[in-house]
Amino acid sequence: MGQDWTIFNLDKKRVDAGGGVLGELLLHSGFQKLNLRLVQPRLASSKSAVTLASFTAPSWKPLPLAFTHLLHHVRQRFSESQRALGMEVGDAETLILCRSRNVHVPSVAESRVGLPTLPVELLTIVFQFLNDTFSITTLSLTCKLFFSLGYSRLLDRLEEIHLSRTMMGDRLICVGDCARIDQLPKNIFTSAEKDTMNTWFGHRSQDGQPELVGSLNKFLLQSCSQGSSHNLLFDATFWDKATETNLIARPFIEQTQLLELLYMENMHIFDSEREEIHCRDLVLCNLTAGEFFRGNAFPLIYEKCEPWLRTSLVKNYDSGAPSRRALPFYSRRLGFAEIIGARICWSSHSDDGLVTPRGCWAGHRFEITLADSKPHLEAGKQWQDVSESVMVEMTQIWMDEFGDDWQYCI
Repeated sequence: MGQDWTIFNLDKKRVDAGGGVLGELLLHSGFQKLNLRLVQPRLASSKSAVTLASFTAPSWKPLPLAFTHLLHHVRQRFSESQRALGMEVGDAETLILCRSRNVHVPSVAESRVGLPTLPVELLTIVFQFLNDTFSITTLSLTCKLFFSLGYSRLLDRLEEIHLSRTMMGDRLICVGDCARIDQLPKNIFTSAEKDTMNTWFGHRSQDGQPELVGSLNKFLLQSCSQGSSHNLLFDATFWDKATETNLIARPFIEQTQLLELLYMENMHIFDSEREEIHCRDLVLCNLTAGEFFRGNAFPLIYEKCEPWLRTSLVKNYDSGAPSRRALPFYSRRLGFAEIIGARICWSSHSDDGLVTPRGCWAGHRFEITLADSKPHLEAGKQWQDVSESVMVEMTQIWMDEFGDDWQYCI
């Protein structure tokens, strides 16, 4: 068995991928998730309205009995209202709950008293200074104006949470479990980070654990958190406070508003329009080295394929728009993510010879963007196209692993 390799996000101090043998990760889509995390996302509404039938209690703890009670009460009140109006009542599931998002500012100043009398611009700043979901939510339920301002602020928080999961512009390194803390990539770690490493290793030496081999991997595993998809807007902390303060015990109108806020994560998605972006129109940018790889360079690996295989690969990856025929760029078996994975490895040695153990991009920053929208570099620097040389390198890796059948595995 070879080393285990793990991708660390040094800036967010997070484990983002890996945890396996390099051959399995690199050659069998183990790094593929890097693709989507390096593309700039865009917040978009997935629905303009939602019915009560769409609400389901979250499956994670600690809530959900309180949520169920709230949902049951609101459904019951809606049913009573329908009966009172002589409307046919099914399950109250056909009644639309969520309204359109229009910021409502009362036109008559006298209709506002207390804090709401402040200028809307100042109130917006107040909401911007609130960083926890519970505070924003409770303030949002106090009046129509605050509900609109709070809804907008929670959307900002939702975007912040989503962006925290991305890797754009972050230092990425794939560390083998034989990497040493005294052998680091040049100009990647800050002086403060190196001091922290040395202090940590000094304590291990005092405890009788001075082994250098594997020390870098051990240090990073201890100092970085595990990446999680459960970083939610309404998380366990929110529900602890909601339960403690009995948040759901509110007037009926406020309960409907609370449900609307709680459903926000289902009402909006983060869409980078990636389904519509063809791979040939994208570039992988190494922001640290000032190098880029063109998405339209992938067909270089088809050149020596048998005609029928070349036709198949072109059809799968390069013909038409991704949403109609060609597979999206993030589904390539040999794509941007594999290029990054092959070049950010770092260890004291490579046990399988698959890639160099001292990757030339280890610890560098990346972004996948449109070919004509590459970020600006520092003054005096120019972007360098490394597409052809990288394709030669990746072709060799696939040939070494799969032999004569390598073209069937791309």
